[in-house]
Amino acid sequence: MKKIMIAVLVAVAMVVFVGCSSTNKLEDMQIRIAQLTKEESDIVNLLGSANDNKIYEYQLDENIKTIAVNYYELSSDATWVSGGGLKSEVTTPTGKIFIENFGIEGAGRIAIQTENGISSLILADEYHEKNRDTSISSVTSWGEIADIVKGEQIPLGIQVVSSENEIASYDVASFFDTTLLEGNDSVYAVTVTFS
Repeated sequence: MKKIMIAVLVAVAMVVFVGCSSTNKLEDMQIRIAQLTKEESDIVNLLGSANDNKIYEYQLDENIKTIAVNYYELSSDATWVSGGGLKSEVTTPTGKIFIENFGIEGAGRIAIQTENGISSLILADEYHEKNRDTSISSVTSWGEIADIVKGEQIPLGIQVVSSENEIASYDVASFFDTTLLEGNDSVYAVTVTFS
């Protein structure tokens, strides 16, 4: 009788665990902030503040062949100016994107992990160098989850910089309406496009 009860409890536990894990599964053509294990979170925290770094995971369909992650700075005429980017070939439907310290935080890094390996780009440190003696504040907003549409840019992060005492935070969707971002000292963005 004990063996039957244990078998039933194990079966129920398996159903519960499988049910819970499937709700966290990404759907095809989605990107989201990665749901890290405790060990992965500990490693991210060891390397630096988790608020300054984000890891995204994605799930693609067979029509996507490349990933492009791009870094931008908003110009004085409210247009985005490219600050560089990283492009990688896609051969499997899943992978990760790592973004570290973009904007005023100093030299940042973008990395794309696919089954073929990891591609990495170090961003220039121009803003940080030219404003080293200036007292500034910044706020970074991160996108949580987004549907992927082939060829369309998805903003992952927006960083607003100000030398004022107050600073506003903006949703990543403001990437598409730059008039909302005008009046700040500097604004930076990181986007991803799947093609």
